[in-house]
Amino acid sequence: MRDYTKLVILGSAALLVLLAVILLLAFPHGDSSQVKPTTNTPPAPPKTDTTAPNNPTAGSLPETLDLGKDYALPCEATLETIVEKYYKGVTLHDNTVKAFKPEQIPLVTERLKKLNNIVDAKAKIPKGTTLHLPRLYVVSPGQTLSAISTDVYGNTKKVDEIFAKNTPDPVKKKNELSPGMVLILP
Repeated sequence: MRDYTKLVILGSAALLVLLAVILLLAFPHGDSSQVKPTTNTPPAPPKTDTTAPNNPTAGSLPETLDLGKDYALPCEATLETIVEKYYKGVTLHDNTVKAFKPEQIPLVTERLKKLNNIVDAKAKIPKGTTLHLPRLYVVSPGQTLSAISTDVYGNTKKVDEIFAKNTPDPVKKKNELSPGMVLILP
């Protein structure tokens, strides 16, 4: 009789373990999506559908913008506002930002005016207008394309691409850079 009791106890324990495994597989313990909140907070309002990425509300400029691409304006804006909002500096290879100096901002604005055929940076640009908003770099005294490539990308592999993006205007020859020159980065 003793052996029979041991068998019943072992069989019952095995069934309990099997049941526990089945329950864990059917209802994963760490899945927070299965847990319903117990607070009585009202649901969040629906998000506004927008036409521009990262745009918190329709009809306004997004907080951040991925420079280096063409961009359709979600609202009326001036080039001056766009420069002020998005052109604070250039992100370097180590993810630090090399800030533009206050005296460099007009140079950046002029380069963007020329690229986008805009006459007045203070004039309103209509909603839906597509602007070319590249990453820009302002040349400092004594800099070369190699130094700029190393500064921005961590190596000199992009020298030819930087040169190609900026030929013939403003760079005519690889070794002829002037302080204040505003270069387009690839």
